[in-house]
Amino acid sequence: MIKVFVSDLDGTLFDEDHQLPSKTRSLITMLRQNGYRFGIATGRPRMSAETVIEDLEDLVDFAVFENGAEAYDFTNGTQIF
Repeated sequence: MIKVFVSDLDGTLFDEDHQLPSKTRSLITMLRQNGYRFGIATGRPRMSAETVIEDLEDLVDFAVFENGAEAYDFTNGTQIF
């Protein structure tokens, strides 16, 4: 069984200042320690989202961009589609 947790970025994962609250970072770390893969899904294009994802690279396993038009695997650095 694969356990996955996926979150949107703006207004969900990030606060109104586009920052990841420390409590949220701790929760994501706890999920990953319990065998979950963590990913983000956003309507943003990859180029727009990469600047904020850089702060999360130690937490994010994969991302889906442009409402599903592109997916990227951060664990091995490859574009899925």
